[in-house]
Amino acid sequence: MSVAFPTTTSYEHIHLDENDAPYIAGTTIKVVELVMAVMAQKAYGWSPEELHFQHPYLSMSQIHSALAYYWEHKETLDVSNPRSNLAHVMMNTGRLFPSFYPRHPRSIYGGTVMTEPEFLDDIREQIQKSLAQSKRQQLRDEFGMQMDYTSPSLSPEAENEWLDYIQEFERQFENARAITVREKIGDPPIRLAADIPAEALAEALNDLLELLFAHNIVVDFLGNWDDLAAYRYITEELLDEETTDMHIEGMLSHFDAATPEYDVEMWVDDFARGVFWQDRTYFLPGLDRQPLFDAAGRPITLAQFAEKVEAVWARLPATNQIDVQPTATRVGEDEATVTAVITWPTNEGQKQVEASFRLQPSPYSGWCVVQTSLLETLLAVLYV
Repeated sequence: MSVAFPTTTSYEHIHLDENDAPYIAGTTIKVVELVMAVMAQKAYGWSPEELHFQHPYLSMSQIHSALAYYWEHKETLDVSNPRSNLAHVMMNTGRLFPSFYPRHPRSIYGGTVMTEPEFLDDIREQIQKSLAQSKRQQLRDEFGMQMDYTSPSLSPEAENEWLDYIQEFERQFENARAITVREKIGDPPIRLAADIPAEALAEALNDLLELLFAHNIVVDFLGNWDDLAAYRYITEELLDEETTDMHIEGMLSHFDAATPEYDVEMWVDDFARGVFWQDRTYFLPGLDRQPLFDAAGRPITLAQFAEKVEAVWARLPATNQIDVQPTATRVGEDEATVTAVITWPTNEGQKQVEASFRLQPSPYSGWCVVQTSLLETLLAVLYV
């Protein structure tokens, strides 16, 4: 006489019986039975945690493993499939399995009767939420994920897709080797800019950008770039940049290419927004390692600069709705100047000032504003 042994699966705690029906190892509970019970939230107020509370012989790991198995095999187990065991149970019994009726009264909280489509939609949504919870826990356990915020506007399906992407990224990144951009695009022959006629340069640049995009690489040109400068940046700098040898569907590697003028103007924009947003946490502390000058060019201390800033903040309502438009920019090796028009909303409409900024290389990174007429100009406008 032969004895049938259960078949294991790649899912921890899930075995297949002699009829290939998945069940929770060590119990007689089929996966479809647990799905029916744990997802009937509208009927009984159950979550996976509540099911564990009601039936402590089922561990949270067993519950989540069963739900994950269900989702990955929904083609055969999906409740919307009339041939599935779960659909058969729902259509022929119209109720949950008796073994999963609540043992504790706290799980019963209402008498709302759901239609079958509503009930099925609720099951699917709760499965997705439970699956996302398992994925977040796996990311915490395996990769030390700290972020645990979920946007309320994000659907459970979209959240699971995003978590799948993060999991795949982390798995590949852990063992990815560093290669150059040139290697990633197959090390093709590249023409030098000097060998391309001026009238053919635009087409050559477009061909190069398309080649990069075909290998999921995008170049974001920030500032004013002509075709020759853009082509030379790609062929003389970008192709020798390092990237990771990763291949994830839909993932693009972005490289920013900023002109010196754009870079300086970005730091002016950041400075102006710090003033108008009244960012006490980072704005003033970020100026502690650089020289500072008043509007006339005389050296001042951070305390003197902070006093002027506080005087502005005492009269200026905080806002991040400002527009900074540079009108003149000059960049040197050790210093840069920018003149900009700054506009912001008021109760009467909007106000506008023109201010000058002097910048020096930051001891941290990028540039820092060491002198500006913005504070004095704002005080003059706000006193009117």
